[in-house]
Amino acid sequence: MLLGRAQVDQMVRDIQANHGTRQENELPQLAELALEKATMPASSATPTAEETTAAAEPTWPPKRTENSRTCVATMQDCHAFGKMVAAEAYGRNFHAAPRGALLGDGGAWIWTQHKKWFAYLTPIADFVHPLTYLYVTATAVSANVPDRWQQYVNWMTRCWQGGVTDVIADLEVRLLQMEPHTGPGKLPATDPREVLRRTIGYLRNNQEHMNYAEYRKQGLPVTSSLVESLIKEINYRVKGTEKFWDNPEGAEAILQLRAAVLSDDNRLPTMIMARPGRATRRHQEAEHRQAA
Repeated sequence: MLLGRAQVDQMVRDIQANHGTRQENELPQLAELALEKATMPASSATPTAEETTAAAEPTWPPKRTENSRTCVATMQDCHAFGKMVAAEAYGRNFHAAPRGALLGDGGAWIWTQHKKWFAYLTPIADFVHPLTYLYVTATAVSANVPDRWQQYVNWMTRCWQGGVTDVIADLEVRLLQMEPHTGPGKLPATDPREVLRRTIGYLRNNQEHMNYAEYRKQGLPVTSSLVESLIKEINYRVKGTEKFWDNPEGAEAILQLRAAVLSDDNRLPTMIMARPGRATRRHQEAEHRQAA
């Protein structure tokens, strides 16, 4: 998938489309760059019979078993959320595992939560995020689509093999070779120099969490795609048309219920059966009082 031209291009566009408002120092949308109008050539390789069969009968993700997935959600800030996730991980005895990983998109707040609650896990930058940075940067610095693809493959392969330091050095050389900005104000986000600067900053800030060759040797995950899918399942209930959560407490309650529904440990029926005021509980308590 990481070397499928059309697939990578569509994946990056989908990620950017669902990312929300662009924050300071984040990359521009592919649609904002000049090569957006160009046609992405199809992959030259013809799938084999085995690949066609595998695509028709996917074996991933594996079927979940009881207690295989639990989740939490909240409207509170990252500090409250980090504590919730830590409690969930402790309840599932994650700290007793011989090895484990905490994956994030590279935001500084995630690594702060890692140091506070999950120091026993290996912190890993989800590979899809540096891949997105490299693909958009290759688009910004390339003259045509074939050049873009070759540059992306070069950078992506080196990162995949654990050579993020080499990629950073290459980007820095490219930036130095460009004419410095001397005009008034900041460069626009679509300027190749600004794209390079932002990508270099992202890779520098996360390079200690990007030793993917070693992670694969240890059998650790390098992408949080399963979690991203879970977030979409939560969003289906919480976001969308005719869903109004003007009262923050209402949204918080819906998030708790949705997380319970999507967990595989039967926590929603357990909560409903144990909650104060349920009809069957009052009936049972009345029977106990009469018997006494």
